[in-house]
Amino acid sequence: MRGYEEIRARRADQLRELCISDQGIRTIMDSDERARSAGMASIEEGHSINQELGEAANADPVDVERLGRALAARSAYQAAQAERRDREAVSLLRQLSPQDRAIYALQFTLMRAYPLRPPCRSLR
Repeated sequence: MRGYEEIRARRADQLRELCISDQGIRTIMDSDERARSAGMASIEEGHSINQELGEAANADPVDVERLGRALAARSAYQAAQAERRDREAVSLLRQLSPQDRAIYALQFTLMRAYPLRPPCRSLR
């Protein structure tokens, strides 16, 4: 697990560089851990869908109906995963302080208000 701990440490450092408070970092890291656990729990379903896709695509002749059902299952699975992540993001933002929320919310978009906020180092 050394690699995972290093990833978590880098994540915390990145959040510090964004000027997220210590409490905000703990909240985000806890949320990350819950999201990781939820993702791990659904891996088997994803593998099963991929197995079905592979079997249908490699059948001789190709089983188009089976492939279509598997593609639809994959789409539904991916949509459910995206919806879960979005719900978790909103829940996390609600848990953060207004200052941390304003900073962290920008992680969800490429659109930025101009002029850009100065780096936090200049705010200290």
